[in-house]
Amino acid sequence: MIGNRQRRICLHNHLGLGFVLALVMLLVAPARAVEISDVELENRRCLNCHGQQKIGQMPPEERAAMVGAKDPTAQADAPGTRPALYISSPMLMGVHKDLRCVDCHQAASELPHPQVLPPASCNTSCHADQMTGFAKSSHAKAVAAGNADAPNCSTCHGAHDILPAHDRNALTHPLNVVKVCANCHDEHTPLSQQASETSAMQKETRSPVTEYLDSTHGKAVM
Repeated sequence: MIGNRQRRICLHNHLGLGFVLALVMLLVAPARAVEISDVELENRRCLNCHGQQKIGQMPPEERAAMVGAKDPTAQADAPGTRPALYISSPMLMGVHKDLRCVDCHQAASELPHPQVLPPASCNTSCHADQMTGFAKSSHAKAVAAGNADAPNCSTCHGAHDILPAHDRNALTHPLNVVKVCANCHDEHTPLSQQASETSAMQKETRSPVTEYLDSTHGKAVM
C-alpha cells in the first residue's frame, strides 16, 4: 500500500508535470492575429482624429492645423466648436457599418482633406432610385432654392447612426416618422389661423402638424 506521504508526492509530481505541459503548449502554439477587415482598417485612419472626443471641442485654429491648412489663424468664419466631428464607435454600428467613411465622404479620400467638406453624398449606386425620387420632391426643390431650413437625407434618416426602418429606435420607424416630420414642420411652417382676429370666439392657433396628429389618420398612425 502507498503511504499518505507517497500519495502527496505523486500528486505533486502530476500537478507539476501538468503545469509544465500547459506552459509548453502555450509557448509553442501559433499566435492568432485578430482579423481586421479592409473596411475597418481603412476607417481607422479617419477615426485616428474623429474618434477622439476632443476634436469636437477644438478651436478653429487647432482644427485647421490638423488638416494642414496653410494659414490656421485665418478662421474668422469658422464655428467655435464642432461637436459633430466626434464619431464614437457605437455610432458606426448602423446600416452603414460595412461601408468605408470615404464611400459617403468622398472629398476626404485624400489626406489631409479640406477643413470644410461638402455634405455626405447619398447619390451613389446604393440609393440611386431613392435619390431620383427625392429629386422630384418639394424638399429637393427647397434645397435647390437655397432654403437653409430645407431637409436633406440625414435630417430624416439620421447620420452615422442610421438604423433599419423596422428598428423601434429608428427615425424612420412608422411610429416615429410622424414626429420627425412634426419637429421640422412645427418649427418652420407658418401657423394656420383657425379664425379671424375679429371673431367673437377665436379658436386656438394650431399648426398643420398638430391638426394632423389630432385627426383620425394621425391617431391611427400613433
